[in-house]
Amino acid sequence: MAPSAVTDDYYAVLGVARTADAETLKVAWRRLARIKHPDKNLGNPNATAEFQLLESAYSTLCNPTLRRAYDLQSMTTPTSNGSTTGAKCHNNTSTTSNDSSEQKNRERELKRSHLYKEKQSKEYDIFEAMRNLNRIRGEIQKLDEDAKRDTAEELSWWGYFSFMMPGSQQQREEKSRERDRRRLDRIAAKRIKEKELKRQTDKVTLLELLSKGTQDEIDKITLEINKWKEEKAAAWRREAQRQQEEYARREKARREEEEAEAVRRASEWEAWRRKVEETSRLFQERQRTQRKKDEAASCTHRGWWKKVDGPHLCSNCSTRTNRFALQCPQCGKTACASCRKAIQAAGQTDKIPRPKVETSYETWYD
Repeated sequence: MAPSAVTDDYYAVLGVARTADAETLKVAWRRLARIKHPDKNLGNPNATAEFQLLESAYSTLCNPTLRRAYDLQSMTTPTSNGSTTGAKCHNNTSTTSNDSSEQKNRERELKRSHLYKEKQSKEYDIFEAMRNLNRIRGEIQKLDEDAKRDTAEELSWWGYFSFMMPGSQQQREEKSRERDRRRLDRIAAKRIKEKELKRQTDKVTLLELLSKGTQDEIDKITLEINKWKEEKAAAWRREAQRQQEEYARREKARREEEEAEAVRRASEWEAWRRKVEETSRLFQERQRTQRKKDEAASCTHRGWWKKVDGPHLCSNCSTRTNRFALQCPQCGKTACASCRKAIQAAGQTDKIPRPKVETSYETWYD
């Protein structure tokens, strides 16, 4: 059942070209259904109506019969957005021109239909006239055959013998008059038939000329109708190509937008990742620094301090040593030999000191 009225451009609703196939329609419908579903647009009061329009567009275009009826109906019916499915009406002038062209073509179709009926009537009249013409020719041929038969009978030996048979003179004269009367009747009938034959011949010729004229007029109107249909088909192809190009342009713009969005998201993700890595690095560095501080604050500086060759700066007295320095095995603190004892003594104020072992440059506490 065809749509009762075209109020929306279903191709524009689905965002596809007029030449889109069934698979393209399904893909477009699924994509838009996920976007326009009322459950995902709770803040839009028109969400239900838009979704119903989408369903109506897909159910119409996915059915070949309904789609064909919709295309035929929407060729001249303007949609709600001021366009037609077959040809976009950009202004009132083009709409009026399309309506006028459609009206003229309908008048041509009606006139051609009447001419077809008129031609059929003339062909029937020609058939009847030809039948009468053949009948008259047959009657004339029969009269000629009767005349030939009478002439042959008179010239035969039996005619001569019959004429010379004994009988009254009155009977012979009566037979002679009868033959003359039949001959005159045949001549008169033949003349009448020949006149009727000429009249029927002229009638057939006239009917044939009229039929030919009607056929020429039908051919002329058919040529105009075919030309109009070709122009309409060309306009439809141009519009379909324009819609396809427009659809390709929109698809290209959409892909470019999606690619730009993907690049932007990737850039944001990379910036966020770098920020997280930097924050993690700073956090770990602060933890290491704090841990070292905590270890240095809680370190008792016990154990064997390792000798480190080379110039160093004492962390206690800030004196620069030229030959070597001593380094705490627990916290890694460096100090000169003089400050090492003070640092160890300060770290063991709360502990019981153990016996000292003197060396040439340091003291060991167990």
